[in-house]
Order: sequence, then structure tokens, then C-alpha cells
Amino acid sequence: MAMIFTLVTTLTENIESLIAERIAFVQKAKDREAEEAEARENAKFHGEKVTRESFMRWREGFRREIEARNEERVRREAEMKGKGGGKREEKMTGKELWERGMVGKEVEEEGLEEGVEALKVG
Repeated sequence: MAMIFTLVTTLTENIESLIAERIAFVQKAKDREAEEAEARENAKFHGEKVTRESFMRWREGFRREIEARNEERVRREAEMKGKGGGKREEKMTGKELWERGMVGKEVEEEGLEEGVEALKVG
């Protein structure tokens, strides 16, 4: 009976160690995948080293892009003026209206009830 107990105990220990090894292997694989994913994620932040030459190339391209945008804007504005769309009336701001005395001096008669006359205070 002691021999069977020894065999069962040995097999149980071996099975437990085998299961532990498999769990460790799976965990290592998951860790490796996570590290690779993190390395790919961090690779986004490591771009081209900025040197004087690379900056000058970028700057020249950027200036060409801005110039093209400005030319496009000027062309669109010229088209709008040619169509008559450039002569729209500019709206004045509230401050400008107030400074010119165009608001604030009106007497509101809409709120008066019937039969009540507007009183002049003077």
C-alpha cells in the first residue's frame, strides 16, 4: 500500500509541476506579445532624427504648402468678388451700434396694454 501511495504522490507532483510549466509557458508567451505590442507602440515616437538638412527640407515643403494654400484662398476670393459675392454688407458689432447711438434710445411700446398711453418722462 505504501508503494501505491508513493506512486500516486509522485505522479501528482509531476502533474502539478507539468501544469505549472505549461501555465508559465503560456504566461511567457503573453508577456512576449505584450512587450512586442509595446515596442510597436513606442516605435511611433521614434521618428527621423532632426538635423539641419532634414529641417530645411521640411521647412521648404511647409512653405510651399502654405504658399499653395494662400494662392488658393486668393483665387477663391477673386472668384467671389467676380461673382458679386464680395460686396456683402458687413454687420456692425453691438459695441459699434451702441457707440454710434443706434441702439438703447428706443421706447418699447409692444408691452403696453390696450387703453394705456405711453407716458413721456421729461
